[in-house]
Amino acid sequence: VAETVGDFVRSPFASDFVLRDAKVDYVNEENGFDLHYVFDEIASHPSDGGGVDVEGTGRFNDEPWRLEVDVDPPGEDEDRRKFVFAVNHAGLKVAFAGNYAFDTSFFGTESDAVDMTVTASAPQLNRSLAVYDIKGELDGSGALSGRLAGSLDELALSELALKLAFESGDTYEVTGDIADLMQGTGLALKLKGAFAKKQLPEGEARPIYDIGVTGFRGRIEGSRDSVLIRDFRVTTSAIRTKFRDIGPITAERLYKTDDGRLGLYDVVVLAGDPKRPSVRVAGTVKDIIGFKGVSLNGQIDFLTADLFDLAAEESAEALGHLFGDVTISDADGSLGIESLSATVTDSSLLELSVDLAIDDLPEANELTFATHLDIEKFK
Repeated sequence: VAETVGDFVRSPFASDFVLRDAKVDYVNEENGFDLHYVFDEIASHPSDGGGVDVEGTGRFNDEPWRLEVDVDPPGEDEDRRKFVFAVNHAGLKVAFAGNYAFDTSFFGTESDAVDMTVTASAPQLNRSLAVYDIKGELDGSGALSGRLAGSLDELALSELALKLAFESGDTYEVTGDIADLMQGTGLALKLKGAFAKKQLPEGEARPIYDIGVTGFRGRIEGSRDSVLIRDFRVTTSAIRTKFRDIGPITAERLYKTDDGRLGLYDVVVLAGDPKRPSVRVAGTVKDIIGFKGVSLNGQIDFLTADLFDLAAEESAEALGHLFGDVTISDADGSLGIESLSATVTDSSLLELSVDLAIDDLPEANELTFATHLDIEKFK
């Protein structure tokens, strides 16, 4: 958007052109996206006093879109121009409004800068995402606001507020700043989410292995290539879970499946001390919007005192670590531990082994849980 405004205030012909009947097809077989852009007409013409007005219409994946641009004439400061970009597409309304300050030197645009606000609203998320053939439990609304400022090659995003609210009662919020939006560095974001508690049919009990996640909160730091989630807290209806740090979290590929679900492949999640992670799991999430199709396998390595929430800070090391293998999935419809095999072998005070296996997981007919605990000196 910023560079486009620069074209209008700099180019001798940008205020007087017409583009008609243009078509662009984008097919990405690896990621599953098939996008088709049609430009019925984009027309630019000068307004009174040296401004520029632009109107455009077309279709994107057969859904009509409309573009309106208004670049004001030069004001008291001839090096600054006010502008508004507005796009309306599939119920999604997006607007960029602010000031463009351009370099008046002879050689170029390196010092061109913008200061603008961005707002977006999607009263019907399912309609907006259906354009990309993205499907899922998407009944709800979304809103975004923020401020973009800086030079064209180093824009900073501040005051970001992204909120999603679903009819199911689930809510998600992301707020904060990004120091360099173009490079994806300097992430300083806050996360918050709440999941509506799903009512069980009368007479049905919640599975014992169900983690029962009801919400989360945390911070995102780092860069686009190495996202670090800090001070992450998960609230559950079953157990208390607390990690000081989760991250980095990496995913090799975002993919849209044949049935329209957005998935993440080759996901790796680390938690705790990078030199000795408390959790390291890897796998896939076939539906990241509904957080379904989860299949993660890996290792755990917890201080025994932390895992069981024991008030034993002074003796934490003496109680050793519980480490072993874990599998997490939602194969039966609820996110939970499918299998766990772990032991404590580095403690002078106790011996402990835990083995959990769920047979016939889709029906959850049988749960096998075996443990051995040996404490020589109980005091």
